[in-house]
Amino acid sequence: MNVISHSVHQDKNLSRKLGFKWVSSINKLLKESDIVTIHAPLNESTKHMINMGNIKNFKRGAYLINTARGEIVDNAALLYGLDNGIWAGAGLDVLEGECNIKEEKEFLHSEKECDWRDVIEAHLLLKEKNVIVTPHCAFYTQEALMRILDTTLDNVNGFLKGRVINRVA
Repeated sequence: MNVISHSVHQDKNLSRKLGFKWVSSINKLLKESDIVTIHAPLNESTKHMINMGNIKNFKRGAYLINTARGEIVDNAALLYGLDNGIWAGAGLDVLEGECNIKEEKEFLHSEKECDWRDVIEAHLLLKEKNVIVTPHCAFYTQEALMRILDTTLDNVNGFLKGRVINRVA
């Protein structure tokens, strides 16, 4: 398979080592990919990175997989893409507004503001035949757990030696 990637920070050595190519823009990645997987933190620049404005750039019949953060993909765009045959399907480990789904009963009895559109769209996604939704557990593999443990041990050892190993801003 040919693997392509897009990132604001492109590591040429990593791409040579792992055998993938960087592309210059997210739209180029969307146009050329049969499967798009999202691996990005949620921040101002990634919120709704997949949206109504760029779903037209997806290769028709592609699959979208989001294991990062739900708010990176706009639910309305996701539903539109699925309903209009842009995507053949989606694999979602996260949903936009998923915290609202878990707490629906609380929202009904509280004065807290809630965007019910997120809840409704998420429920519609759960019913789509070509969507697989997992309970935010994509990290739960032997390899991922070992990386988490190794990183934790490195951080603790670094702290004990007075060095910062993995600074999280």
